[in-house]
Amino acid sequence: MKKRERNKGATKSQGRKIKLLTLFDGQFWTRGNVLAAVTLFIVSFVLYLPALDYDYILDDKIVISENNFTKEGISGIWDILSRESFEGYLGEQQDLVEGGRYRPLSIVTFALEVEFFGLNPTVHHIGNGLLYGLTMVLIFRLMFLLVPLKNRIKAKWYIGVPFLTALLFAVHPIHTEVVANIKGRDEIMAFLGALAALYFSFRYVDKKSLSHLVWVFAFLFLGLMSKENAITFLAVIPAALYFFTDRPIRYILPVFLVSLLAVALYLIIRTSVIGYFLSSGQEITDLMNNPFIEMNGPQKAATIMFTLGKYVQLLFNPHPLSHDYYPYAIAIQEWVNPWVLISLAVYLLMAVVALIGLRKRSFYSFWIIYFFATLSIVSNIFFPVGTFMNERFIYISSLAYCAILTYFFMKDLPDNMLSGRGWVKPVSIVVMAIHIIGFAIYTQYRIPAWSSPEALNSSAVIANPNSARANLFYGTAMFNKYRDATDQDEKNRYLNKADHYIGRALEVHPSYNQALQMRAGIAAERYRNHSDLDRLLMEFKEVLVVNPRIQFVREYMEYLNQRAWARDKLTDFYYDLSYNYLLPAGFVNEAAFYLQYGLEVGREDARINYAIGMVMEQVGRMEESAFYLQRAFELDPTIFQ
Repeated sequence: MKKRERNKGATKSQGRKIKLLTLFDGQFWTRGNVLAAVTLFIVSFVLYLPALDYDYILDDKIVISENNFTKEGISGIWDILSRESFEGYLGEQQDLVEGGRYRPLSIVTFALEVEFFGLNPTVHHIGNGLLYGLTMVLIFRLMFLLVPLKNRIKAKWYIGVPFLTALLFAVHPIHTEVVANIKGRDEIMAFLGALAALYFSFRYVDKKSLSHLVWVFAFLFLGLMSKENAITFLAVIPAALYFFTDRPIRYILPVFLVSLLAVALYLIIRTSVIGYFLSSGQEITDLMNNPFIEMNGPQKAATIMFTLGKYVQLLFNPHPLSHDYYPYAIAIQEWVNPWVLISLAVYLLMAVVALIGLRKRSFYSFWIIYFFATLSIVSNIFFPVGTFMNERFIYISSLAYCAILTYFFMKDLPDNMLSGRGWVKPVSIVVMAIHIIGFAIYTQYRIPAWSSPEALNSSAVIANPNSARANLFYGTAMFNKYRDATDQDEKNRYLNKADHYIGRALEVHPSYNQALQMRAGIAAERYRNHSDLDRLLMEFKEVLVVNPRIQFVREYMEYLNQRAWARDKLTDFYYDLSYNYLLPAGFVNEAAFYLQYGLEVGREDARINYAIGMVMEQVGRMEESAFYLQRAFELDPTIFQ
């Protein structure tokens, strides 16, 4: 009887597609499958146990430790749901990145954890590990729907495509950013919600139960509320139903419409909360939030093509890894670069394979479409994402790599390409074992990079030495070490390292405001240690020539004025900075500000009075201009010569 039911599930055409009757007959959770699911859950969780001891890092402060809504616990949940996601940290909506951010659900889970456990990073890490393990179980279950029937039934669970695909995904080193960084929970929850929606889509087309449609809507909506990347499953779900069921369009259409309804509801809520659909209309001019701003059209296209190739490379060879791909970790590319052309060729080849297999409903065709769809939203092709790329961006897409690689070695190669050769299967198992063990070892090697800002940014400047942001953050970490150190030689060593990396950040991005502030801070520390005023003023001038609005420098110069020491040097500094640099560059107000400082220490200096007179003339305050010019002439009759 059971044999007859399994045969009933096979399609009459081609013998390779399946009806879902055999998948939902109540016999899935056999002893072997339960053991496989438990193994995947445990491996996924245990793999990231080292992260349990790690503190908050990077954007964790934005969503947890310095987010005023999250710290309120349950009472802050409504604010989390009704405000832009950065507002709890910044205090107001500032639209710092294109499109804004509305990803409240993961932040709600943090607020719940804070309510019951306080600000405890270990609890948050445990939450990430549990959700990651649950994701592996769901991937394992879904892969029984997304591979040919005979491969599922005949293979032992531990060498079957579903188990090995999920295991390879679990140990892939490129996922360390998502799991070890607490903030990465938005990626985990978005994927978990989207996968659950896909699962219940299969359930619906099998039984046509309306309750399954409700679950499709609910889980996809929850995924979207975690992160908007789940929107790509609007394409993935109908594609999966087309490729892996024999159901006609009339079965698939309700699933698509319900998914579309979930997306529409999310977009309506998102738009009402942040105030606009995709763009606030405000141009993002900060290089750190708009990395393509200094490029022309062809350069932007070539750079995007290069990063798409970089994603593929990191799937096969995840080394070196970095959390930072800000300018210019990826250099400005041209179309003459061979790697850009190779990347283009790889993607064109994948597109051809997908198109050829579309009508035959090829396994490879589906997963290439899945890869393209899920990568599209973070590709910078359709809208900017605020950076060139990020390893967490390919978290969802990487399942395609794991599925294709596992299927090729464990099914296609031994059963189709080299069928009948007894050595192929053992070799394939060995190849997969080496792959999985190698990835697991590298993941263990990579996880400690997330233990502290120093460790993380140290690895980043090694992997991407041309990232202005990575150099800034590592320089800042060294500066903090300098402040904490007690031994003077150790302090000097840390301060020198901070100076080096901040200088490197400014080489990459000369107008980088945060780096300029850090350089001024380092200069002030050197002055405090060595009292070298000439060096301090020289470095302050180099900072102010680029950005004369650095608040720290203004406050420090006020402090120097109050000391009433070395008036001549300060007067020379104010005159030279304002008259020879700021005024010609059009910084009239800033020149006036520092000339007023100059007036405090050099009221009897003809040059200061003359420069103020010229500034007053430029801003149309003619009476004041005449006063200061007359004063300058009285102090030095040759001043106009």
